[in-house]
Amino acid sequence: MHLPMAVLLVLLAVFASLPATAQVDDGLATVRLDGRALFRIGGTEELEARLRARQIERQLLTVLETPQGISRARIAPAGENAEARQITMAGRILMQVTEEDAQANGRALEAQAREWASVLETARRRPAHGGRRSERAS
Repeated sequence: MHLPMAVLLVLLAVFASLPATAQVDDGLATVRLDGRALFRIGGTEELEARLRARQIERQLLTVLETPQGISRARIAPAGENAEARQITMAGRILMQVTEEDAQANGRALEAQAREWASVLETARRRPAHGGRRSERAS
C-alpha cells in the first residue's frame, strides 16, 4: 500500500519540476519586419490574427521593395461608417485598424492608428541587414 503512494509522490515531484511548456493562445500575432517585432495584432471577422499579421508584413515588404519616393504613412477613415482607420504607404493599403484593436490596447481608435502608423514609418526608415524579410520568410 505504501508503494503506490511512493510512486504517486515521485510522479508529482517529476511533473512539478518540469517547465511549463503549454502556451495560452491569446488570439494575437506579432507583425515583424527584419526579425524585429513591430506590434501585436488581433484577428478580425475575416482573418485570424496570424494571417492578418502575415498580410500586413507582405504589404509592407512590397512597399519597401522600391524605397524611392515612398510617401509617409497616411491614415484615413475606412468602413461604411468610418468605424476603422486605414493605414496606407506609397498608395498601398498596409492595414486597417479596428475599434477592437484600439480597445485591446486601451486606446482611442485614432490614437491607435497614429501609433501603428508611426511604428510602420519607423520600420520603413530603418535599414535592413541582409535584405528585408517578414516572419514568414524567417
